[in-house]
Amino acid sequence: VGPEFGENWVSVDPSVDYDATLEKIQNTVAAYPGIFRDVQTYLKERIREVLTGSSDAIVIRIFGEDLAVLQEKAHEIEEILGEIPGVVDPFVDTVEDIPQIQIEVDLETARQYGLKPGDVRRSASTLIMGEEVGDLFRNGQTYDVNVWSTPETRENLTDIENLLIDTPSGEYVRLKDVAAIEIQPTPNDIHHEGLFRSIDVSANVRDRDLGSVVGDLERRLEDVEWPLGYHSELLGEYAERQAASGRMRLFAIIAALGVFLLLQASFASWRLATLSFVTLPIALIGGVIAYGGTFLVFSDYCRAAMAFEDNEQFRILFLDKKNRLIADEGKAITAIETAFANATSSSAPTTSDARSWPRWFATSNRERL
Repeated sequence: VGPEFGENWVSVDPSVDYDATLEKIQNTVAAYPGIFRDVQTYLKERIREVLTGSSDAIVIRIFGEDLAVLQEKAHEIEEILGEIPGVVDPFVDTVEDIPQIQIEVDLETARQYGLKPGDVRRSASTLIMGEEVGDLFRNGQTYDVNVWSTPETRENLTDIENLLIDTPSGEYVRLKDVAAIEIQPTPNDIHHEGLFRSIDVSANVRDRDLGSVVGDLERRLEDVEWPLGYHSELLGEYAERQAASGRMRLFAIIAALGVFLLLQASFASWRLATLSFVTLPIALIGGVIAYGGTFLVFSDYCRAAMAFEDNEQFRILFLDKKNRLIADEGKAITAIETAFANATSSSAPTTSDARSWPRWFATSNRERL
């Protein structure tokens, strides 16, 4: 994050008014101009950073090549965020320009001295920044050995221009004779993702639901004109919620398919399995409508699940018992019909001999008696 970042953790006495204390803390940190501040609980910050990599509710990441264009678009997005109700503390990632020495080798001049561009850059880097050439072991400890020029020889730009570079002929040449040296502003921090440079615009939400704020933001982002090769992505807590919802919908479909197959295996009937599956939501009435909970804590879901399980178990047992009774009744009817058919085929007279029917009926009764 850099040396310009710090965190202060404050413990709140459980006996005091938490909301009033939080408001006083926010007013205190807001009284310091020129700094970005965010007051949140430790647990909330850790969860957000683990899920989204940021402690902010909304993060818009802009991708592109040119840092100046990225910063220009980032500030444009920051202004859009500031106009949306419910958005608080919009800010752009701090990217400060720091002075750095840039050395561009003159290839033609360097070739006249027998120098290659890499030779000039390595020599200049060693003289200006130093280079580790070995290690020194003493008393069980390791010390780095670096080669570096003296501070007097690199105190200002003129001194750097007059640094002497070794040539293959054994002579020396001043650095400014074989290269152009200048001080240019360079960003202190450059983020890369997917081979693109990026910059983040972040904000938090207060006194409004996150979904409505993101909906307004997405509509406003559609009006932003992006140069070729530049685009933005919406990250943060809302994006992770949407991704989690998508995963849960996929798992719900797989679970529903498994339940349907289990019902079919239990009833041995596609018709009953379909009927039972379609009416599954009715079992949730006692756990959702009758309870009327907020479903913001885990116990609310447990209560609904228990009501669903009890109702659905009764219905499955009822249908299973019904199927067994129908099967037993079918077996009994089949046995009676088979016995009657056997008796008829073995001893009963044909329909053409109508006079023998009374005699056969009487004989059959005497045999049964």
